[in-house]
Amino acid sequence: MTFNSSISGKYYKLTSSDVKLYTLRADGKFAGTSGGTDTAVVLLTGWQTVSAMGNTMYQTYSGEYIDLSQGWQETGQAANYTRQQAQQLVNAIIRNNEVILCNNLLCARFAHRLTRTQQQQLYELQTRLTERNAALSEDGLVDVQETATPLGYAELESSLNSFMQKGVGSVTLALVIAAVVVASLSTAAYFAYQYYYRESEQDVKFSNSLTKTLTSKLTEEEYAQLKAETQGLVTKAKIQARLGGGTSKLFMYAGLGLAVLGVISYLRN
Repeated sequence: MTFNSSISGKYYKLTSSDVKLYTLRADGKFAGTSGGTDTAVVLLTGWQTVSAMGNTMYQTYSGEYIDLSQGWQETGQAANYTRQQAQQLVNAIIRNNEVILCNNLLCARFAHRLTRTQQQQLYELQTRLTERNAALSEDGLVDVQETATPLGYAELESSLNSFMQKGVGSVTLALVIAAVVVASLSTAAYFAYQYYYRESEQDVKFSNSLTKTLTSKLTEEEYAQLKAETQGLVTKAKIQARLGGGTSKLFMYAGLGLAVLGVISYLRN
């Protein structure tokens, strides 16, 4: 998807005998549904993508999509939002992404312990995580970015690559860990990240639940193997503390200098 700041936070209205809203399916195709009314008003986030038919589809605040060429008319701009409000969303997305990536790496290492349904859920969690991280990296709404890989869990990269059926190094473990919203784009950033914020909040809860289910099945021998593979950095005690809500230094990242840590501290306080 690409971001279009000119439509972010704007209302569009359509009066028609057949109002069409669209959902983006897991296979990347759009499915049209009736809006259930002759008049619909939607708020656009600014994200847009092109369908298989070549039509530009615009994401709404509710996560559905519309095709503006079907007669939608702009009716106004939503309220402005501050840089602080937008930054809070960005910070939350980053925190959630960190937790989910570590969970995904662990679950992929022992994917054979998951059911087929759970394996599909893990695949979707990683796919959405990749999309959120790419949005932060590429949309131009944030700057002063820093990226890093999770200490210890990064040793499990080959398992996640294999699970996602990609080549070595294809899964991006370098997450955006520090990003500052561009002041002049605060409102656009708020609407752009509101959807991803809600998505990440749901995903982190489900990811923690899935990881707790997995780790409850692991034997002491498997925990010992995991500890050896991660050079002692990922242990049963640390996993249980993290899933129990612990923070401390469980998410320290490799390769961070004092200047970068200072930026992260500033962003999150």
